[in-house]
Amino acid sequence: LAAGRTATLVDSNRPDVRVEITAPGDSVLNVGQIVGGHIGIYAGAIRNEGTVSATSAMVGADGTVVFRASTSVITANHSVTEANGRFGGDVAITADTASLGGTIRAGGATGGHVAVDADIITQYGTISADGATGAGGSIDLAGTNGVLQTVDAMTSARGTDGGSITVRSGGAGLTFISGRVDVNASSGHGGEIRILGGDIALAGAAVAANGPLGGGTILIGGDAQGANPAIANARTVYAGVGTTIRANALNSGDGGKIVLWSDDTTRVGATLTARGGATSGDGGSIEVSGKEHTTFGGTASASAPHGAAGTFLLDPK
Repeated sequence: LAAGRTATLVDSNRPDVRVEITAPGDSVLNVGQIVGGHIGIYAGAIRNEGTVSATSAMVGADGTVVFRASTSVITANHSVTEANGRFGGDVAITADTASLGGTIRAGGATGGHVAVDADIITQYGTISADGATGAGGSIDLAGTNGVLQTVDAMTSARGTDGGSITVRSGGAGLTFISGRVDVNASSGHGGEIRILGGDIALAGAAVAANGPLGGGTILIGGDAQGANPAIANARTVYAGVGTTIRANALNSGDGGKIVLWSDDTTRVGATLTARGGATSGDGGSIEVSGKEHTTFGGTASASAPHGAAGTFLLDPK
């Protein structure tokens, strides 16, 4: 579906019946339902106020939704954008600005894939790549100059094993999170969360990678001691009081890994836990480090009720 001003939908079996969607300027506005196996919408601006649903019943195929706009993509409150399939579907959104409300999901027996690439991303709805009976999928939110997740935002890649979520801005951008980021596992290991950017702030956020058999990995601002060249280091990291960051083993197994790193200043008042399992397993690892300045006024636990204690590292230069 591509539009300058008007898109015309024609049934090839009944060419005398036509449906026209007209929007001002060069925008596409959907207020009803668009349903199919593979859906692509391309325009200067796209606004979804209804339902865009791509479901494939073909073996080995999954639904696909593509929104590509030169200026903005808006998914309004109560809208649904979904791509489903046996192994999850794919949702890809590309625009200068992306304002994401409503529900965006890529679901199936295993979780699918959601990718958003924009200059500025604002999320106030739900984005999910959950697996119904298998592992969680993947979500990648890349805002060159900033990502803002409000208190109402929910981002999840849950499943039997947790999936992966990356929220990232560019080196000069701000990544701000007040919502929930969740890669919890229902029966296996927690997944992986990466929250990256030039400056990172978590205010009242809930970040979780828990699993019955082991905690997952949560990297905020960098990897251990800022030494992983594949993970871009932040300039500053702030995680305020009221923020929780958890990578616990719930039943058995070891606690996970939590890193909050910046090349300059890290200030943390949050609650951090990477505990070992309730019946067995060792504690995990937690690091809070600002290379130039580190302030910690929160709570950290890498304990294990029936295993070896984990580690808590504070490592400014």
